[in-house]
Amino acid sequence: MVIEDHTVLKNKAKVYLNELIYIKAEDHYLLLFTSKKKEFVRGKISEIIKELPPNFVQTHRSYIVNKNLITNISFQSVVLNGKIEIPLSRNFKKNI
Repeated sequence: MVIEDHTVLKNKAKVYLNELIYIKAEDHYLLLFTSKKKEFVRGKISEIIKELPPNFVQTHRSYIVNKNLITNISFQSVVLNGKIEIPLSRNFKKNI
């Protein structure tokens, strides 16, 4: 659930949206990468995308990125903060 500037995860951890860079799905778990830490929680990418504000977009079946941090877009990837490369699939190119 989104409350103002943060979201509360299933494990009761609080993640601030202005610090959230991207989310990676691995099997039944989600890895949330923030500017300060990594958070590991059980869940589905389809569930968490509904709880995030519109500046978070899905770029691949396993990735959600903060659109405000995209510095470069190429044919098969997006670059966040000038250094983190995330895959970009054809199905989700329209989201960018």
